[in-house]
Amino acid sequence: MIIRNATLADLPYIYDLCAKTAFDGKDSRSLISDDNKVGHYFAAPYLHYDLAGCFVVCDNHLVKGYILGVVDTKHYTQWLNNNWIKQIQPLYDINATPVSGLDAYLNTVIHNATQLDERLDQYQAHFHIDLLPDFQNLGWGKQLFQAFRDYCKHNNVEKLHLKVSCTNLNALSFYEHLGFYEIFKTESIVAVGFDI
Repeated sequence: MIIRNATLADLPYIYDLCAKTAFDGKDSRSLISDDNKVGHYFAAPYLHYDLAGCFVVCDNHLVKGYILGVVDTKHYTQWLNNNWIKQIQPLYDINATPVSGLDAYLNTVIHNATQLDERLDQYQAHFHIDLLPDFQNLGWGKQLFQAFRDYCKHNNVEKLHLKVSCTNLNALSFYEHLGFYEIFKTESIVAVGFDI
């Protein structure tokens, strides 16, 4: 098992892994109308925006986990709204009946500009991290986070954040163990921060 920088050649594995872990760490494929939909929003754009902030853990060259992040959330969000989202919107009919709440959420974020939350203004960087279940609780998540943290340090980032589903208790416990703290909470998500 090794951790290395992601490449665009990893995208098929990352799309697959994203779909298999998108529902609070569990398989989302029965909950979305297209297995690639969640990866189109939560994974692929990060690799196309800046590969340097993307890392994978591999077993025999196959991706088993990833961390995909950016050091400038504001610039990334502008790029996402002005470039990436416009490419994937035609793939999904906004009027199609969603197959689940997750599918409806994805339709919404794909067809509407992503908005920044001013409560997160001081947290420059953010990321998404996923590991297949068989590779969780073995220290790989911590090592992936360390790789991204080192990348943030190299880019003079002082604080980072992410948003976690309130029902994803395993993830919340993982972030608390790493030293993250709650920034704010809504009915559906918890925003957590980390001081680098």
